[in-house]
Amino acid sequence: KVPPPPPPPAAPAATGLALPFGIRSVAAVLFGVCVAVRVRALRAMFAEERVAFAMAAGAGESTDGDIKVPEGFTPPEPKKFSIPEGQTLRVILATLPAMFRFWNGALVNSWSPSIAEDDDGKSYSLLRAAGRRVAEKSATLPATRPEQPIQIWEFQGCPFCRKVREAACVLDLDVQYFPCPKGGPTYRPEAKGKGWNTFPHMIDPNTGTELGESADIVAYLFERYGGGAAVPFLCSSNPLNTTSLFLASLARAGGGSRYVPARQPAQPLELWAYEPSPFSVIARETLCELELPHILHYCPRGSVHRDEVFERTGTFQVPYLEDPNTGVKMFESTAIAKYLYDVYAK
Repeated sequence: KVPPPPPPPAAPAATGLALPFGIRSVAAVLFGVCVAVRVRALRAMFAEERVAFAMAAGAGESTDGDIKVPEGFTPPEPKKFSIPEGQTLRVILATLPAMFRFWNGALVNSWSPSIAEDDDGKSYSLLRAAGRRVAEKSATLPATRPEQPIQIWEFQGCPFCRKVREAACVLDLDVQYFPCPKGGPTYRPEAKGKGWNTFPHMIDPNTGTELGESADIVAYLFERYGGGAAVPFLCSSNPLNTTSLFLASLARAGGGSRYVPARQPAQPLELWAYEPSPFSVIARETLCELELPHILHYCPRGSVHRDEVFERTGTFQVPYLEDPNTGVKMFESTAIAKYLYDVYAK
């Protein structure tokens, strides 16, 4: 008889430590608890920050509807690439969402830089030398933009709202925002009264189009105003984007998502900014939590709105705010945030 074959050699023992399922489950729960504690800590920090602004602005001392600039107020001089004393951590934290979103919105769609003849400083340029300048534009966006700003109801801490904001930014659009923070008495109830159960919600007054899903809004904006360009990966609907959008919102712990009592302006404010800028984040969160309607002129690299700011001020820096209700025009994010509390917070 032929002897049976020898049994196969035993598999080598695993060198790592295989944790039982129960221990892994407990570890996952503990990790979730740690994340929740961290979020609560961030929310508490942002709440303290808002309280500090309110105290500095004297919020709560006046109950009338007057909107007026504090006596002796002077807009600060713009200081490029500088952080006000004591605001370093605040700016660093405001940078986190852009890191999770790979700085989407920093460049206009199909950004195209080139070297052109200098125009004697009549327009914005990143660099000028030897009679030449760096010119930036989009290779696909049409020269004619929508006649009226797109209208969007949303709130700063919503990941799907951020997706639409990034799309509007890379498309170099003007958008009138109606902030809908939780607890806000104006635009969130208005949206709910119209039967809008989710945010963001868009109305395009140029075409009469009304949409209420972020993916549909993004697809519409690119089809209508993208000059034939396809929706880029970072603006499309996919698991990576969804995850990074939620992480970006988590990084700010819902900043700008809860209402702070404020007076309503007669006219919307105007802001020049772009989505991944940490300084823009600070100004936008303040506008949102105070439920202040505003027209946002996006200024990614290659945007025509950079020339607008340069023509108005002789320099370029974001955020730049113009308040038609008071006549104030100013730079500097933290100064803008304090100004908004001084003037509008109750």
